[in-house]
Amino acid sequence: MLMNFATAHTERISEVVVECQKWWNGNCLYLSAGARGAFHVAMQSALGHKDILALRVPQRDANFVMQNWHRIVAAGDAIVRGVDLPSLGEEEFKSISQATEAEQGAAGDARNARA
Repeated sequence: MLMNFATAHTERISEVVVECQKWWNGNCLYLSAGARGAFHVAMQSALGHKDILALRVPQRDANFVMQNWHRIVAAGDAIVRGVDLPSLGEEEFKSISQATEAEQGAAGDARNARA
């Protein structure tokens, strides 16, 4: 979805921002505060990026354009770093590994029974 921000230079950006807002409504609780902030800033920056590019020189500053674009793409990294899901503990990992091994063993037994 964030890759869709590449449409910031097109008329389609409004559709992409609406799509992002829908994703936000269903997923923002899983993000850290920093990732939530970066996502919100990226949506606002993307929405205005085309207008910034349309400014006539000298009002349009290349550094400002690059800073705005950076705010857009930085959200992806912030989200990846900021997904607040707990890691698996050692006991949970063992339990999942044992279940996987049991499933693989049962599948092998079924294949052998058919042979």
